[in-house]
Amino acid sequence: MLTVVLMSGDARRRAALGRALRERALAGGVAVAVLDSVLATPDQGGHFLHLLLGGGVEDAHWRGLLQREGLGYSVLHGDATQQTTAAWALLAPLAGLPLAGTDAAPERSAAAWRCEKCSDPECEHRLFRDLLAGRDASS
Repeated sequence: MLTVVLMSGDARRRAALGRALRERALAGGVAVAVLDSVLATPDQGGHFLHLLLGGGVEDAHWRGLLQREGLGYSVLHGDATQQTTAAWALLAPLAGLPLAGTDAAPERSAAAWRCEKCSDPECEHRLFRDLLAGRDASS
């Protein structure tokens, strides 16, 4: 399951953003859990997207904590509509859902794919060929 963790910013904005993301994902047939101001680590299982609502008084606290734990995060700026749009742009590819205004689900995002868990030999060969081709082009 994909879990979105919303941090910092106003509690009402976090709640509204969480509802909007859940509803949009459910409309696409994907269940998304939304957590409020907790630290989710990979050892808890599943996939986590940490989103920091910019402008909160505790931004520095959350940034420091996430960095110390080595967890990636994105900062959402702007008003509620802009933050919702930005959050969906991050969430949709991870969930295999289309962005607004598109009909098809996007290709699987490279950011969401974990090569160390892939056992497809053709994928490994393609990555190796691309690496070698990049070296040849830079020579």
